[in-house]
Order: sequence, then structure tokens, then C-alpha cells
Amino acid sequence: GSTIIVITPTTRPSWATAARQLRQRGMRVVTVLIDPRSFGGRKSADSLVPLLQQRGMGTYVIRDGDDLTGVLSTPGLGTSF
Repeated sequence: GSTIIVITPTTRPSWATAARQLRQRGMRVVTVLIDPRSFGGRKSADSLVPLLQQRGMGTYVIRDGDDLTGVLSTPGLGTSF
């Protein structure tokens, strides 16, 4: 019944493989993506959302100016809480 929370600004999908392996071992994986584009970066975290959804991971996307309480209190995309 363990839950792992991954908080990251990366847009690389490679870390999601390790998270998927944890999920396959029975752990619940929740991801909080900090969208770098909204903070002045070049890439958006949006491309990772479908990948994470397909792998059954709860996903939250945080953008500059978001109300963290509001975003994090909404059920994550890709899984039921």
C-alpha cells in the first residue's frame, strides 16, 4: 500500500519508465509535473500527461500562477483517487 510522489519539472519521458516499474511492483505512483514552459522554459510538460495516463499514474500539472491547493485537491488525471 505504498505511494510514491514524483515532483519534477523534466519533460523527458525516460524517468516515467522507472515510475512504471514501481507501479508494476504494486506501488501507487502520483506525479506532480511542474510545467517549465509556464516558468519561461522552452518545453511543456503537457506531452508527458498522456504517457502517464496510459501507465495508470495520477498526474497533476502545476503552472506558474496556479493555486496549488486547488490543483492538488482535484483528482489526478489518469486514475481515480
